Amino acid sequence: MTNVHNVGGSLLAPVWMKSVLLVAAALVLPLSIIVYRYYTSSKRRSLWTDLAFLSIFIGYASWLCDVLLRGYVVDFIQIPGIVAADFKDLFLTLGGACVIIEILDRPGTSLGWDGWRAELESTRRLITDISVFAAGELRSCCIIVREGFNSLFLCFQQLREKQVLDRFDRLRARMSQLNAAYSDAEVEADLRAADGDRSAPECKRL
Repeated sequence: MTNVHNVGGSLLAPVWMKSVLLVAAALVLPLSIIVYRYYTSSKRRSLWTDLAFLSIFIGYASWLCDVLLRGYVVDFIQIPGIVAADFKDLFLTLGGACVIIEILDRPGTSLGWDGWRAELESTRRLITDISVFAAGELRSCCIIVREGFNSLFLCFQQLREKQVLDRFDRLRARMSQLNAAYSDAEVEADLRAADGDRSAPECKRL
């Protein structure tokens, strides 16, 4: 165990490359999700694929949190005579090993060299497929977010309508009470007027 404050964020890169590493880590996080979803939906899903994705994502996420929150990375795992490492180094090493195992374990994997032109064409096709898949995923996310906002707006609108209706019901009940009280007052006034009309002739006779 050791306690080394790695200001540069990586022992393999100078301090001035810290900004480049930050941008790279910020890009790797969403790209790892896209590549993982593309691979599991178009190729296959396996234990090695899940471990590779989790290791790479957690490794870069932990490194990004350390650099942004503390300004440096704490290397606490001492490999005698070699280097000091942290969880990021361990996770990325595990992720790389899982990627290699998945490539070797997947049926139909061709490790032969078909020439520069064929390899470039295959790489271009792969990038195109991933880009199309990412665009579809982004479109689906936008639709889900929009539907969520619409549902939330409808809920607020229904809640507001319910509040307005409750206020209207309370106002109508209050008006009914006032009308009832006013009607009672009118009846009492009419009774008094009738009593006054009956008492007037008696007074004249007297």
